[in-house]
Amino acid sequence: MSAKKKYKKDTMVKGWVLQDKLGAGGSAEVWIAKKGNKVGAIKLLQYLRENPYLRFKREISSLLDNQNIDGVMKITEYDLDTDFKKNLPYFIMPVGTKFNKWREGKSILEAIKELTNLGETIKNLHDKGYYHRDIKPANILFVDDRLYLADFGLVKFPNNKDITEEKADVGPKFTMAPEMRRNASIASGEFADVYSFAKTLWITITGNHKCFDGQYNVLSTVGLSNYYGGLYSKSFDVLLTECTEDSPNQRPKMVDVVRRLKEWTEINNDFHSRNLTEWFDLQRSIFPAGAPKSVTWVDKNDILIILN
Repeated sequence: MSAKKKYKKDTMVKGWVLQDKLGAGGSAEVWIAKKGNKVGAIKLLQYLRENPYLRFKREISSLLDNQNIDGVMKITEYDLDTDFKKNLPYFIMPVGTKFNKWREGKSILEAIKELTNLGETIKNLHDKGYYHRDIKPANILFVDDRLYLADFGLVKFPNNKDITEEKADVGPKFTMAPEMRRNASIASGEFADVYSFAKTLWITITGNHKCFDGQYNVLSTVGLSNYYGGLYSKSFDVLLTECTEDSPNQRPKMVDVVRRLKEWTEINNDFHSRNLTEWFDLQRSIFPAGAPKSVTWVDKNDILIILN
């Protein structure tokens, strides 16, 4: 039987007084807390046993090791006493705006630009061998004019023995890569992050947090053309399709994802670039083997097909 700590409003932890509960995860709770004139978000371990404590310890260690990366949630205070049943492990971070609230009132291009910056954060983590493995809107917060990646409870990093049980699934329910359901202990965290980030992009555009199962299909009901008009979408569709490939090794790396997102945003912000890109896409779809110098259609049905 595992000991589960129950927290209540006005509970004091190392001088911090709990005010309002912000949320709870697999083994921890997050509260707004006050300490004198200071206000912060405090994360507290719920289950006082070895495995949750090790994950909590790794989360703090990973965050501290990457404080120099823009977009990694900051830690302002923490306690990791080895006697975790006597002295509660906790850490303090800034209070952020939740993803859903941040998304309100923003255009698709504004939102994707900010998500691209977060993609840079993930790319920089990957460069150091850190894989988040729990990317979803609930773990993204807006602090100090940018998006931050929070909740490193499932992080995997170099020289770190994975404590994931064999055959146990790891990751966010609606954005989890298929291999993380099959055998998370040996799956690539790098390509699992790419998959989850792509599904987070789709959620950002559509507002549907239950997302879709499997690989993105532009011709199905989940195709982005069903959710917005007036934007060039083909390269975005191709990117989502590749990022949600069932085979991890067929997915692009985050550096490529970020580059392609920047290109997509730039095209949509420049009418002439967009117009030219759409024209060449149309040309390639009509003449996949190469465009002739000239072509003529005389049958009215053919003409209608081409115009459509």
